[in-house]
Amino acid sequence: MAKPAPEDSQWRSLLVTLLVFMSMSAAGVFAFIQWQDARPKPLKVSVQLDNRCALIDDAFVVVSSDGSTAEFVKGVAKLSTTSDQRVSLKSSPKYPGFAFESPPVKVQPQMTLAAECSSTDSKLESLRDQFQPKK
Repeated sequence: MAKPAPEDSQWRSLLVTLLVFMSMSAAGVFAFIQWQDARPKPLKVSVQLDNRCALIDDAFVVVSSDGSTAEFVKGVAKLSTTSDQRVSLKSSPKYPGFAFESPPVKVQPQMTLAAECSSTDSKLESLRDQFQPKK
């Protein structure tokens, strides 16, 4: 058997090195893209209120885990936050006698949050007349 010429082994080494370099570069680019996608991005959120409490929408606010707050106007709240936050419904500070808080959920650009109040809560029953929508 003939021994490979030194030029052939140099070309083979160069080709292997080039393939390894290209593979590592592709993996690095993929990792960078994944890292960029994971960073929080500014987000404008529109939250629709599904009010099942028979109270005025003004009794609720939407609050982000970063502290951003928005009031409901005609059943919709507009909130500026980031894509990694969670939001929840809370009772508006305008009505200190009313306490409400929903579980936090991951923020989305368009979302609906439900306000479900227990009809057995005596404090809520006493406030319900105060918070009825004006007719």
